[in-house]
Amino acid sequence: MSNLIKKGIVALAMLIGVSSPAMAELIVSKELVTNQYFENGSYAGWSQVSGSSALRRYTTVDGVNRYYWLGGTSGYSVIQSRKNMIYDESINAGLIGAGAVNFDFNVLLNSWSGDSDRVLAKVAFYDHSGALTAQYNTGWTSRNSWGQYTISGTVPMDAVSVSVLLYADRKSGTNNDGYVYAPSLNLSVTDQVALDTYGSLVVNAPAMLGAVSIGLMGLSGAAGRRRKLKKD
Repeated sequence: MSNLIKKGIVALAMLIGVSSPAMAELIVSKELVTNQYFENGSYAGWSQVSGSSALRRYTTVDGVNRYYWLGGTSGYSVIQSRKNMIYDESINAGLIGAGAVNFDFNVLLNSWSGDSDRVLAKVAFYDHSGALTAQYNTGWTSRNSWGQYTISGTVPMDAVSVSVLLYADRKSGTNNDGYVYAPSLNLSVTDQVALDTYGSLVVNAPAMLGAVSIGLMGLSGAAGRRRKLKKD
């Protein structure tokens, strides 16, 4: 990312921070996974990338059934929940660009170890062009009891979108018994100076987000023209 674009992101983010009255009450954390419990057997918020899926009831809370995911009957199964952090979730691009946004990924994993089926969960970040910028995973596990896995870090400064991906790999038998329950991806900001500078983690100003988009496009074009002039 060129210095011109970085400076532009900071300037535009500061403009949002001072222009939106909604910033008076700072939001410092947000959950990004929609339907993390596959409530009442729904796949809303998730898409099938490979193979097939199935759900089994894990528990019931306040009359609502919560399910865990497994790989159906396919040999290899992958599903994902993908979000554009800036446009879908209104995450403050200035805080991301400043390296001030933390992420915490938590998930429960299990499998049927009797036939060596295994399971893995991953978090992947992408830039504005859709190129992968960073990814983190739990590692493959084959076990016969639920275990909690946690991954924490900083959202890459050039990240725009993020995916939570669940993998199940069948080694034998008829079912793909890699199990996943309650995947959670929480973003947060603890740096008070960054909050004072750029404003809330969540920007409740769609019009200003549009201004950021237009501004970044202009900055990107300017950076391209600048590189061209240097090359010539």
